[in-house]
Amino acid sequence: MSKEKYSRLRQLIQFGIIVFVMAAVLAVLNWLPTIMQKQRLQRFASVDQARKELRIPKIYLPTYIPEDLNLAWPPAEVYGQDTPFMACMTHFTFRDKKETAMVIQQAETRASYQFEPMLRIREKKAPHTISIKSRKASLVSAVCDQDIPCNQLSWNEEGTRITLTAKIPARDIIRIAASMLPEI
Repeated sequence: MSKEKYSRLRQLIQFGIIVFVMAAVLAVLNWLPTIMQKQRLQRFASVDQARKELRIPKIYLPTYIPEDLNLAWPPAEVYGQDTPFMACMTHFTFRDKKETAMVIQQAETRASYQFEPMLRIREKKAPHTISIKSRKASLVSAVCDQDIPCNQLSWNEEGTRITLTAKIPARDIIRIAASMLPEI
């Protein structure tokens, strides 16, 4: 092999090594922010935007809301995250006032904590186990901020913990929850 061919081969190998090293460095730099970033709940303009950006397979929303409850549709606020676990939270307001009336939270059942919704419970009474479309659910009568009666309903659905908290009667929160679920 002549010196010229050997020199070109050596340059080609060096170039290949440099390209490989640069590609590896760029891959690590692209991956690094996901490791360092502390994920927090982000606000989205709509449920569709949250579903698209977070790639959440199913965001549970009611298909039925009793007209007399005066709840506004669509949700007034939508929050979500995909790491360290998948979670989504929607806030519904009353039509006639911008007060939070109902919060739907969903998070993977492996989640180590839940987010604090805008509708806070101050006092809880003993939970009752009820059945909604063949699923066991926990219904809790409670008192929310400003001494307003409210109810909370929770159940697990395909690896997701769903919790509804609302300033509405228990029978209505049960009907809303039932509208969120497919038949088994």
